[in-house]
Amino acid sequence: MEENIYTKLTPATTLLDAFERQTTVAVPTSWFVLLTDVKGSTRAIEEGRYKDVNTAGGLAAMALGNELGSLEFPFVFGGDGATFLIPPEFKERAAAILLDTARKVKEFFNLELRVGIVPVSLLTERGLTLRVGKIKISPHYTQAIISGDGMEYAESLIKKDNSFLVKEGDFPAREANFNGFTCRWQDVPSPDGETVALIVAINGSEKEQQQTLQQVLKLIEQNYGPDSQHHPLKERYMKLNFRSIWREAAAQAKKKTGLLFWLHSLRIAFEMSVTALAVALRLPIKVFHYKLKNIRKYNVISADYKKYDGTLKMVIAGSAQAREKLQQGLAALKEKGKIKYGIHVSDRAILTCLLYAESAQEVHFVDAADGGYALAAKMFKSQLSN
Repeated sequence: MEENIYTKLTPATTLLDAFERQTTVAVPTSWFVLLTDVKGSTRAIEEGRYKDVNTAGGLAAMALGNELGSLEFPFVFGGDGATFLIPPEFKERAAAILLDTARKVKEFFNLELRVGIVPVSLLTERGLTLRVGKIKISPHYTQAIISGDGMEYAESLIKKDNSFLVKEGDFPAREANFNGFTCRWQDVPSPDGETVALIVAINGSEKEQQQTLQQVLKLIEQNYGPDSQHHPLKERYMKLNFRSIWREAAAQAKKKTGLLFWLHSLRIAFEMSVTALAVALRLPIKVFHYKLKNIRKYNVISADYKKYDGTLKMVIAGSAQAREKLQQGLAALKEKGKIKYGIHVSDRAILTCLLYAESAQEVHFVDAADGGYALAAKMFKSQLSN
């Protein structure tokens, strides 16, 4: 992976910068799209298990990161799953790792994680495009962006055609390693009452899409204020959640019972207690690249709350009045045929975190609680048939 096109790309500074300077490149036809999603996620959400659904997507990304020895590869987290772009030399290993992740997700959460694989060559043969770029979010996180109409088509294939699903026996078995997956924060409430998950698909030519994206981002800023104001994470609202220990312990022990599971649980509880003391007393304790007293700041600056994978996905904190005005603006753009969108309203954000401590890499996936991106996608997809 060190020699692939993605690692050689120069990161943009913002999403708009990536498109304005055309820093994305075509994904090679020899590559593959790997996708995971939770089958029956709507039912799990109705049962109050959206954190488990989020965790399934996070585990898949962490497992591939550990196999690669880095988080510097193109992936996008989508709430109830994740998307990966993989070169041919890594295809078998990646598919096998994701298949083992699916087994563990079934064991831990009784959820079915589907794994699909689609050749990029198939997409290009059918006249679809797929491009990749990246954005420097913080010193510790570089975010992939994926553009083109190929991704939506690849997603539809794995949901409609079982021949694109990865099944037992398709590849030599490998065991997934989830070290670095962590899930230690309570849901983060919105200071102004609402946290919304937003998905926007933009129509038109590449130039028209860029102009419309500018309009959408401007609408968000006009109604919610600048990024610092509508960012879904605020340090003062972030609190450690000792009740969530079991998910991380299960990921580390690779089972949710037994001595090893309880030993990991005790270790995590101890680490969280030390962190809580360091934050409260501003103690100068350092672990890897972390100054524990600044742990909440690290989460904020490396938060994955705004991204692009063929659709704009954002989690935004603000007031009901701001959201209503935003929806009015989005509805007007939809009426003009420029966009389709979906939105889900909650009152708090949820966090799923990946840390690759040896290289000081990390990402903190943010979603809205109680269905987030998954329910926003449901509204969005209902518009596709209209």
